Amino acid sequence: MAEKRGSWRSVVTSGKRVYLFVLTMLLFLGGICLGQYLSRMYTREPEIESELNSKEDLALDPKYASKQRARRPRGKGPAVPTAKASSSSPRPAATTPTPRPTAAANVRSAAPKKAAKDSSRVESIFDQLESVAPLPAPPSVRLPNDKLVCACGDNSCETYDSPKTSYVLTGFDSPESVQVTLEKITERHGSPGDLPEAIIAGEDMDLDELQAAVRRAFGVGYRGEALERASLIYSSQNILAEELKSAMMRLAAGTDIQLVSATKDTGHELIRSEASPRTAALEMAQHPDYEAEFPFKVSFIIQYFNRTGLVRAISSAIADWGLDAEVLIHDDSRSEHREWREGLGATRHILVHSGNLHEIRGYNRLVRMASAEYIVLLQDDDIPPPVPQFLDQGAELFQTLPRLALIGGMTGQIQGGPNSGRFGKPRGNHVKMIPIKDAKGRPFMFVSWVNMGPFLLRRSVFLHAGAFIPSFSCRGDPGIGFDYEYGIRLWKLGFQTGLTMMNFKMHAGGSRSGGTRSSSGRKQRRDMIEARNTRAINTIYKGFYINHTPEGANKPTSKGYRLPLRQICPAARLPSSANAQRWPRVGDMKLPTRNTQDADPGLERLDETEASNGTGMGTR
Repeated sequence: MAEKRGSWRSVVTSGKRVYLFVLTMLLFLGGICLGQYLSRMYTREPEIESELNSKEDLALDPKYASKQRARRPRGKGPAVPTAKASSSSPRPAATTPTPRPTAAANVRSAAPKKAAKDSSRVESIFDQLESVAPLPAPPSVRLPNDKLVCACGDNSCETYDSPKTSYVLTGFDSPESVQVTLEKITERHGSPGDLPEAIIAGEDMDLDELQAAVRRAFGVGYRGEALERASLIYSSQNILAEELKSAMMRLAAGTDIQLVSATKDTGHELIRSEASPRTAALEMAQHPDYEAEFPFKVSFIIQYFNRTGLVRAISSAIADWGLDAEVLIHDDSRSEHREWREGLGATRHILVHSGNLHEIRGYNRLVRMASAEYIVLLQDDDIPPPVPQFLDQGAELFQTLPRLALIGGMTGQIQGGPNSGRFGKPRGNHVKMIPIKDAKGRPFMFVSWVNMGPFLLRRSVFLHAGAFIPSFSCRGDPGIGFDYEYGIRLWKLGFQTGLTMMNFKMHAGGSRSGGTRSSSGRKQRRDMIEARNTRAINTIYKGFYINHTPEGANKPTSKGYRLPLRQICPAARLPSSANAQRWPRVGDMKLPTRNTQDADPGLERLDETEASNGTGMGTR
């Protein structure tokens, strides 16, 4: 009996051991599965909504509205393009393109064979017409003890940025008639907080006299700005009147938009349209795209404030390119009016005079106003190169990389992992050379974010993503950090941010010591805004963006350099992984007709010799 009891005890003991072993293995495997699930949830790129349900963007996507396209039912293949509509035909409904995340688009998958398939979908992704989309709001954040407090007199600042009604005035031939009309508008909107906006076509009227008429009718505003609630629009003669009116309507920010027209025959008896909701008004703003000989249609947007010595250099350089392009200038200082117009000459251009709104609001407004899908954002201290080779490269990259939405031309950063660094035009140890080339041997790489210098971007994606965040500055303040935030936001939305060399002359005319650095007070406010917006970015993208190299992205001693890709944030891991992939080679394709399905593989690393000589990533 004792032996039998002993045998039973050994069996029970063995059973317990097996049970504990099985339980331990199950817990271990469960932990692994949970970790992978959380990792995927942490790194997954959020899907972009494909069902869009408003008509507000009809006039805001002229690239797509200029073509009639047939659609197949959802799930039965890509759209089939039809013949291009004539310039006189009415424009169809347009939409903001919405890329669908796919296995090839997911940067965690580095399979080269998927890249060619992804590239072949460029046309279907950006040419399909879904239902039209409203303009979504950009990210917003509330910070405790926020130091950036905007005061706009007796009214809220939203009253100025998002007025209830915008009036678009066209056909006026004298400042006096404009003043009479603005006075009637003021009488109509007498309630507190109801401050209408006026977009006025300057025609042949003198700028100073027209500005004085606006001042007499609207007053000078809480900052003493005569154009706090008005913008004065002047255009080149090769822009048709109806085309300019449509552009002015896209510029308007009001919930309702009302057209007010006058002719020499009617005098002060104005032709008024009823105030229409923004959606309906923008439907009336449809017009064909301008016909450009260059297949890559582009609008140049310049944010300008009182840099007299650089106007000729910038305007003449763009004019000398001879492109059938469009140039929009946001003149915040209402100065150098004649110099801009003479410098641009016969180049299509629109000059918008506003009351010192500064860069965030200036860029947002003129991107809305633009009529091309591809936008070049310039600052007033960037001198263009003699030949715009960056446009050729940008056209090919956008055609080949369907999720690429922004290309910076100054500097960009990755702040974590073995690919950490600040890249761009080399400046000692401060900025490193771009270590990756595209298929034609030109510098190009993916980065987490880019610094504002020249930006080349897709207009449709910019509007769909919500544009730059207005709350990153008060009216008249610099918006330091708005460029970083937009690059990170694109990765968050499933798009991509890249960096190349555009060969502009940066910070010309002593701009490093002028503008927002011209006095200690301005410099202090600039630094405060930069610190505050950095804090806002860290709050908005908590978990998605982390600066793993606070000591400096170019310092190999930083702990962030030694982190493997799986341990860095998505904002650093996504561009690093994208740089490791091979993309379809562009070759010598003639945009936009080349079929990319049979293209060869693409982005090439610098060879080991260049890396060992100090130009590549291997030197860290």
